[in-house]
Amino acid sequence: MPLLSFDDLKMNRIALADLPVRAQLMRRVDRKFRIGAEHLDLLFRLIAPHYSLVQAGTQDASLYINRYWDGIDRPFFHAHRVRKPRRYKFRQRTYAADGMSFWELKERMATGYTRKTRLEVEPSLRDEGASLHDGGAQVALNRLWNRVGMDPPADLQPALDIHYKRLSFVHNNGHERLTLDYDLCLSRPIFNAGQGEDTPQTSSLSFPPTASTEAAQTWLCSRDLYILELKQDRPGPSILDPLRQSRRLQAISFSKYYMGNLLWQAHEQNHQAVRAIPTRIGYGRAWTMNPTHIPLDNEPHSIS
Repeated sequence: MPLLSFDDLKMNRIALADLPVRAQLMRRVDRKFRIGAEHLDLLFRLIAPHYSLVQAGTQDASLYINRYWDGIDRPFFHAHRVRKPRRYKFRQRTYAADGMSFWELKERMATGYTRKTRLEVEPSLRDEGASLHDGGAQVALNRLWNRVGMDPPADLQPALDIHYKRLSFVHNNGHERLTLDYDLCLSRPIFNAGQGEDTPQTSSLSFPPTASTEAAQTWLCSRDLYILELKQDRPGPSILDPLRQSRRLQAISFSKYYMGNLLWQAHEQNHQAVRAIPTRIGYGRAWTMNPTHIPLDNEPHSIS
């Protein structure tokens, strides 16, 4: 389905480097929605006068490369499963546009706010497999965890790889952002044959992935799932309210890490459990096997 171009909509663009500090919203309230592809044009028409498109590099859409980490008993996953009021996720996020990489700790606070703290990954740890072998992830988590005043889980392991494309928008007032994620792909980190199942292979988070990574990993991908996230510095009305009231947006609870784990478990069980994954909003059926990877193209943004 072709979309209106952002040039046709006369939407302003802003470089990521020029984004005001207040617009980073490291402490915020998040609300997530599922939107159908048939409503994207309407969404973009609605927000064009009020938002600017954030560009990283020269493309409108950016590829995000995330590796999530968890303790050996998966405390982060299970805290989300039982919906603890205070819960965490820890990941290494790499931006394909410029290769920058960060350790990020996301805290869901009991107040309903989300707080994110981050450290830039040292260049030496961006090389293939480096962060897996010298404890880089555990060191980073310990440093970030000191800021929340609790003991971090030990025996940290890579738990899930999630890649997706994102369109980012910032409100003209600088206190609100929107992101639209699509072309989501997920996979378990690679394990070397003969090394024991708990020993991760030296696999890279760099962009583009190596040929060996593409050949070794199997991916679950969705081509018709669009997740819209509204990020505000405090709860309040939004330009999205008319879409919500007309039911063109469906409010959902969607954690990529939590849902990705459920989807992968269903895959390991020959898809027998897919029916149990929130089919009330349909995203269990939206995923298919991809033997290689998310398409790595350099074409201008389009969703079709």
